Amino acid sequence: MIYYFSATGNSKYVAEILGERLGEKTVDIRSVSKEEICKITIEQGEVFGLVTPTYYWGLPVIVADFLKNAEISLKGKKYLFLVATYGTVTGQLAYQAQSIMNKKGLPFDAFFGIKTVDNYVPLFSVIDIEANKAKIKESKDQALVALEKIKSRQTGLKMPDSIFFGLSAAVYQSYERKRKTKNFFVEDSCVGCGECAFVCPINAIELKGGKPAWVKEKCVLCLGCLHHCPNGSINYIKKNKNGQYVLPEGGVL
Repeated sequence: MIYYFSATGNSKYVAEILGERLGEKTVDIRSVSKEEICKITIEQGEVFGLVTPTYYWGLPVIVADFLKNAEISLKGKKYLFLVATYGTVTGQLAYQAQSIMNKKGLPFDAFFGIKTVDNYVPLFSVIDIEANKAKIKESKDQALVALEKIKSRQTGLKMPDSIFFGLSAAVYQSYERKRKTKNFFVEDSCVGCGECAFVCPINAIELKGGKPAWVKEKCVLCLGCLHHCPNGSINYIKKNKNGQYVLPEGGVL
């Protein structure tokens, strides 16, 4: 079983590459009820995998909550792995995830990093389509390398591009401030289609008066609303000049 979270398609793409070739089912963690404890049973011969993006050098809050709330039971020998998609560094993501799983007595056996398009447009541009295509191809190549290691149940593999915990922790602390939804604003080009509300993983957006309104103080900061908006009407902190990015099914732009 491979669980994943993906706002614009990068982590979903990697999860489906692994799932298809391992014969494992892939599950979007957004489909898991937030009110009920997620009970996961891994049958004999199956694996437990998690594919997640990297936010502020750490775990997206929705992924951290999923790991904390999940009740995982294993039938047979365990093999648990985590794959992080990222654009620059993975920071303290592996440390965070392992700390959660250690408390469950189910530490991850291996960590993998897949470098791909960095869609955090407040800092990085996604306008260059050819550059994006090259990064997507590279991410597939890296996923296939990870696949062979997962097949052979390699253990002790460390996350690449990790950063000293103290520095990573300082960067991750800013994630809480940046998650405040008051940082989003909508331009007049918005047509009230509701796509932003549809893609928001925690239902933080509602249409009011034909325009999106953020009804929760904080969100995941996945920027899915910004990237999926058909008119590019949604902005974060300042007007977005770095483009929008959504990876279609099959990973072909």
